[in-house]
Parts: sequence; C-alpha cells; structure tokens
Amino acid sequence: MIVILLGSHLSARLSRKPASGALRREDYVKEVRMGRWTAQPGLIGNKSDGEDKGAKKLAHDGVVCFVIAASSNHPLGLRAPGFADIGRYFGEMWKDAEKRREELGFLGRSTGLLAQTPTSTTRVVLSYWRSVDGLQAFACGPVHREGWNWWNGTVREHPHLGIMHEVYAAPPGAWENIYVNFVPFGMGESSRVLYSLFFTPLRIFIGPIGETESVVNTADEPERKSTLVRASRKEWKSMLGRMGRMVE
Repeated sequence: MIVILLGSHLSARLSRKPASGALRREDYVKEVRMGRWTAQPGLIGNKSDGEDKGAKKLAHDGVVCFVIAASSNHPLGLRAPGFADIGRYFGEMWKDAEKRREELGFLGRSTGLLAQTPTSTTRVVLSYWRSVDGLQAFACGPVHREGWNWWNGTVREHPHLGIMHEVYAAPPGAWENIYVNFVPFGMGESSRVLYSLFFTPLRIFIGPIGETESVVNTADEPERKSTLVRASRKEWKSMLGRMGRMVE
C-alpha cells in the first residue's frame, strides 16, 4: 500500500506544471528515443531519423557480439583493491578500438553495471564488430596484450577480482533488434560511416554517437552517425523482416 501511494504521489507531482528550477519531463527523457527504432549498421543514407526514402540497405551482413566483464567479489565493490586498474586497462583498450574502427570493423559498445549479490559487483561491456577476424586483430593488439599481461601477473594477488568474456558470431539473417522508448543501448549505441553517392567514405568526423554536432573536416576519420533509424519501413516492423527474411 505504501509503495502504491508513493508511486501515485510521484506520478501526480511529475504531471504538474513544474516550478522554476524543477525537474521537467523534457529533462528526464531527453536522451530517450521515443517510438520504435532499430539499429541498422549496413544502412546507407544521411538522415538521422532513418526516413530518407533514398536510403539503401547493404547486404544484411553478419555481426559479432563480444561481451566482456570484470567482477569485484568484495564488500568494497568498485573500490576493492585492483578494480580501478581493471577499469584503466579497459579504458585504454576501448580507446584503441575507437582509433582503429575502420581497420577492425568495430561498430561500438554499450556498458552496464550489475549487482549480482550483496558483495559481487560486475561491470559489463557489450561490443559489436563486423567480423571475428577484426575482433581477433583487436585481441592480438599491443594494448589488449598489455592488459592481459597485467591480469596474469595480478590475479593471484587479487583473487576477489574476476573477468570473463563471451563471443557470438551471428551470420546474415540471424540477428535483429528493436528499441521502443529507450535510451540508446546495445547495438543502438553503435555508429556507421556515411557514404557519398559514389559509396566512398566522406572524410569528415562527427561528434558523439547519435548527436547532431557541428562537423569538422579531418584527413583521417570518416563521418559517422548512429545506426539507429525509425522502424517505420514495412520490412522493419517484424522480427523476420529485420532479419532480412521477410518473404515478398
């Protein structure tokens, strides 16, 4: 009963006209993609809302999902000895993946924090790649190797720390996604290269994924934008359609 009353009270407060400086609905949902969206890394088109009628879909490519996580099985959780070092090495590895996006076929990543038990806290990263070969090249790179060597040298000193990974390689026609009223997450946080009419990468760099920032010309980076598009097309309204299996 208390929970219901508190929920009703909060709902009533949020529905009122906010006073000056009060939390407004547009503030707490501004990062939410309202409506139905789908992440389409192979799409060619320049409109962020995905409703460009001239946009074309590349062959429905396969995708690789690499899940990696670090766990602190300690009452101090994220502040446990050694856990901050894991975070530092993870950070360097993802910086390396960002710098080598095109070389590795790195699409993007999404992070989360899990409290599995009162004394077990896990930080999880979901990352997306175009191929197993690209992921393997990332794993064999010097930045990842440095982190791996550190882990091999410290795990005995910090038995409360744990790491894991999983790899899923989905062939064409064996994956799909849908997001409804959701902050970009999972593959929805990935990005794609924009192409010119001649299908060559534009040598431009754009700001954070999913945002419409001012564009800066560089000689090294192509223009990128969010893979999220509105799931308004006929073929994107069902699971099989998003898999590219819809029968005409």
